[in-house]
Amino acid sequence: MFITIEGIDGAGKTTLARSLCKYYVGSRYYHFPVFRVMRSLIYSPLTGNYARFFLFLADMSHALEELIIPGLRRGCTIICDRYHDSTLAYQCYGYWMELEVTEKIWKIASHGLMPDITLLLDLSPEEGRRRVQARNKELNQSLDVFEKEPRDFPKRVREGFLALQKKYSERIYILDAEKSKEEIFNAAKCLIEDPKPKIN
Repeated sequence: MFITIEGIDGAGKTTLARSLCKYYVGSRYYHFPVFRVMRSLIYSPLTGNYARFFLFLADMSHALEELIIPGLRRGCTIICDRYHDSTLAYQCYGYWMELEVTEKIWKIASHGLMPDITLLLDLSPEEGRRRVQARNKELNQSLDVFEKEPRDFPKRVREGFLALQKKYSERIYILDAEKSKEEIFNAAKCLIEDPKPKIN
């Protein structure tokens, strides 16, 4: 099974992914970007939006070919922190890239591989920003290039995620990221094991 976890910065994606991996023993967890060289370029303030988009695709395509697709063929459960929907939400809704063209390019780079289920952690941009600032203060690190965007940027990204949920309602399930870690984990586990039919 291929599971992806999506949401704006601060929604708790990494926490949920790690909790699910502990629960589903033997599953593999990946976070994009996973390669250090790519990461330095992706997060550089000197990198333009289109260049960053293609760097993301190169990073993702390499991980698919080297790790994810072989793992799925072996029968592993793969859990990814960000995938298809983050790329579209950030690049198309956040940075105004054209959705149809972006999605076609993505399909080529990803070999057409889509998740079996996507868990969308929905959070208000205000709470997301508060969490990011608190996390960075605790870790003594500065904001990255995405976190430095104007306040309307995470709002557009969130709207993008919600629009994608309507488009791909057969696989994207919304979880309330305002709830406790335990409540979110239990809801995610239930959806993975017994996804409910949707009416949108």
